[in-house]
Amino acid sequence: MNSWQVPPAQQVSDSEFGSTPTLFTSTIGGSVHRLLGVANKNGNYYAFDEASLSTGPVWTVTVAQGGSAPQFGDGSISPSAWDGTNLYVGGGRATINGQRCSGACGRSPLRQGRSSGNAVRQMDQSWGR
Repeated sequence: MNSWQVPPAQQVSDSEFGSTPTLFTSTIGGSVHRLLGVANKNGNYYAFDEASLSTGPVWTVTVAQGGSAPQFGDGSISPSAWDGTNLYVGGGRATINGQRCSGACGRSPLRQGRSSGNAVRQMDQSWGR
């Protein structure tokens, strides 16, 4: 059994993984990897190598402002979705390509930021390379 804990510097007051993880594949450095992705209330989406969770995330991306109240736009407790080609990740307050999002959808890679409302975005599943 593998396990990994969010580093103390990345934790929020109620830092937990409040959703179901998503399994997906990604080509990183020319090799296909089987990954497991999950969002945390700290606003980060973590992608782990399915075979070695304990080594930590292969990549991490901020999808929302961190916080312990997802119902008010902080962090994320939404499961991601994989359609066999695209990975979709939902989060709270966010900015995508410089635009504040409120229930919007984006097709471009994620950018850090803050706004009110929630956002769902299609992301490049090989992030972190």
